[in-house]
Amino acid sequence: ATELKTQRDRGSCFTLTLPLLDFVDEAVNSTRRKRSVTGLSGISIWLLEDERDVGLALLSVMQAAGANVTLMQSPQEMDAAIKMMQTQPQVFLADFNLGSNGLLTDHMNRWQQVLACPVIALTGNLRIEIQDELMTSGVREVLAKPVTIDALTQAINRALNTAPS
Repeated sequence: ATELKTQRDRGSCFTLTLPLLDFVDEAVNSTRRKRSVTGLSGISIWLLEDERDVGLALLSVMQAAGANVTLMQSPQEMDAAIKMMQTQPQVFLADFNLGSNGLLTDHMNRWQQVLACPVIALTGNLRIEIQDELMTSGVREVLAKPVTIDALTQAINRALNTAPS
């Protein structure tokens, strides 16, 4: 099934419904085969993704690469995680457009007062104005969706200043 939703100044969302399980299984198996190359072993990542299937796919692939990932699906879940936080994540990876919960930039000021880690944003809309807005709000890097595990790993390593030389 295919669906298109468009909001002025918010972007467009194309939804193509496919059997996700096969995709995730292949991505996880591929990542496990390349685990020593991907380099996320032991990294603590908080992931904010409002689309459940996308969040679960990213979670599975990053966990297969060795990361310790906590998935939140709304700003409210993020706020609750911050209140219960015992240790800081090393990286905060977040979707830019949080659906009915607004944009990532609507929440960044509040979260950055508490989180002391680099923020990487994921977006399907790479307009320069959006990138500028994200960078101004404190985001370290902006990645285009869909993102490969290699691009994601490189961005996380850059954010942590541990990129292999």
